[in-house]
Amino acid sequence: MKKLISALLLMILTITFTGCQKIFNGAMEMGNKNGEEISEVIFDLLGNDRKEYAETIFDAFVARDTDSLEELFCNQVRNNHDLQLSINQAFEFIDGNVVSFADIEISYGSFHFEDDELIRRSVLEDVRTDTGNRYRIRIYNNVKFHDKDYVGLHQLVITHLFVKNGEVFEIGEFIEFFKPIDIPNEYVTIQNLEPRGEVTQNILVALKNRDTDGLYGMFSDDYQDDDLINEINAAFDFIDGNLLTYSNIDHGSYSRGGGNLSGSMTVYDIVSDTGEMYELNFYAAFKHKGEAVQGVEYIQLHRVNPVAEFTENRYGFHHETLESILIGGDLEESQDREDSEWD
Repeated sequence: MKKLISALLLMILTITFTGCQKIFNGAMEMGNKNGEEISEVIFDLLGNDRKEYAETIFDAFVARDTDSLEELFCNQVRNNHDLQLSINQAFEFIDGNVVSFADIEISYGSFHFEDDELIRRSVLEDVRTDTGNRYRIRIYNNVKFHDKDYVGLHQLVITHLFVKNGEVFEIGEFIEFFKPIDIPNEYVTIQNLEPRGEVTQNILVALKNRDTDGLYGMFSDDYQDDDLINEINAAFDFIDGNLLTYSNIDHGSYSRGGGNLSGSMTVYDIVSDTGEMYELNFYAAFKHKGEAVQGVEYIQLHRVNPVAEFTENRYGFHHETLESILIGGDLEESQDREDSEWD
């Protein structure tokens, strides 16, 4: 029965929390090596020790223990911030003495388990004080990384709940970790019946090689004209230097029906050899009447601030957009298009 429960737990986690596959692969390897139940290893990775860590932070707030809280931060943050000052200011930000919390939220979808990194996030929910005030404390820490100066607590974000504008106080800084992936030099042949990945790679190759004809040919016939050529060349001028790497592809939202598939894609952390960072999103038809196609309708390229900023959304951070350029059609028109229009 225990093995059945373990298998069900693994299956549910794998289906529910996309983007965590490498965690589970790692957990299975550890379980096989150590002879442990897989479910127990997953719980250690995704829950148990993180709850203890959050409770340690909670205890420091209860005791207003500046030194204990400072010791949890990684060297990178400790060397670049006056944590004694920030922590004492955080204690003053909280109205009253901390007495309880309701729950510890484990954000499974935000894990990144690679060969040399394990980044974790958790949240102390509904932290209450003896004056009746309520707060949320978000915790960002790194427990495994090749550079030991980055191992430890990075940032605490304290939000005052149920007050106008939701006052926020931050200790430390949010440090974004991503593993660069080289942009290939060659195009790939469209073979997959749902070629979202192939189309995305080909767009990156065209942008890297500044291939006007190649990028032009990926657009739907409805958008192929002299204006499109001018927009493509303007996009090449928009890019400072030569594109080298990216970090992640978000398959975004898409619709299907009647043998058709269309939708949007986003590519994050595209870095050039001059150090500029870009984000790319596009909308395309990937399959029409059962046949794979590269029917790009628009490509939007954003130059972004490479320093990630904290936000309350589900991803936990975002890049500030500095400027953007559009190639091709109308964004709203493309995003509102129904499958029936591809019949």
